[in-house]
Amino acid sequence: MEQAQNVQELLKLLEENGRKGQASDLSALLFYMDGMQRQYDAVLRELQEVRKQLDQTVPRPSPAKAVFQNALSAIEQRMDAAREQLEAVRDAIGAWAKDTVENVQLMGVSALDKAMSALHIKPALEAAQNSLQKGVSDTRAAIERGEAVGAELRTAKRHIRNAIYTLLGKRIPSHLSGDAGRFQSAVLAPLRGIHKTLSGMNNNALGMIGLVERLEQSAERGRERLAEKKPSIRAEMKSLQSEIAERDAAKQKEKQPQEAAL
Repeated sequence: MEQAQNVQELLKLLEENGRKGQASDLSALLFYMDGMQRQYDAVLRELQEVRKQLDQTVPRPSPAKAVFQNALSAIEQRMDAAREQLEAVRDAIGAWAKDTVENVQLMGVSALDKAMSALHIKPALEAAQNSLQKGVSDTRAAIERGEAVGAELRTAKRHIRNAIYTLLGKRIPSHLSGDAGRFQSAVLAPLRGIHKTLSGMNNNALGMIGLVERLEQSAERGRERLAEKKPSIRAEMKSLQSEIAERDAAKQKEKQPQEAAL
């Protein structure tokens, strides 16, 4: 709660002191993070449901099922890694906002010029994006494994069906729905949905990295403007010193004739 208050206070300071662009980028960054948290929770629920449906449609152990289960575990591991990295980013933003607000209170608005340079979250965001990208790849692999499981179900079902109809002396139908169809709808369909969601999260992470880069560029421009001001301040001081020296010299010249007359 305190972190959220610090962030809101910082956004207010940025907007009130001519830094609306930075405030907008920071707000967008937080919006992305909130959305990704909701997407993360949704993906975990979907994965749990996929596991449940897998056990129901393919109750017997098989090599294809084992490989598919391993693929699901790999996705969960990628998601856990991404979540930890994003939580680290959120904590870093909260701590950074708190420090920035305190610095503004101590040193004034000039502290905002240095604030963006202290936001070191790009490496953690890149790590989260890398985990999500691998999660996308793992999901694609899981779908392929699932298709193999579906093929195994169809083959097994066809063999059993053919044997039964042969024993009964009946004509074998061209196709027969059963476990394979349920597997397709109950397991592969939601898994394809997970793949789509993860792809969206990966794109969002790339967008967040872009926002951080823009904030860093803004900080760099601020440093350049500050550097440009410093020489002018030094020049003004030098000019003022020259004026003082000239006035002192003029006064000294005025005194010399008076002293000579005495």
